[in-house]
Amino acid sequence: MAPGASVPGTPQVIDGPPAHSLCPCAGHDERITALTGFLHTYSHHRCHTALGGHPPISRASGDRAR
Repeated sequence: MAPGASVPGTPQVIDGPPAHSLCPCAGHDERITALTGFLHTYSHHRCHTALGGHPPISRASGDRAR
């Protein structure tokens, strides 16, 4: 195989930042704020079929369950 050639099926390593971002946030602080809100919704309000329709936080007890 020639130097620099890739093996089919292997991921390519690209130097430098990605050309696009998966997060539409403007910066780090906005990303943290969005993540905090998402995690609260995910843990406290999202019904999970494996838990009988209850949110994941329902398995916790004490102050963390609030």
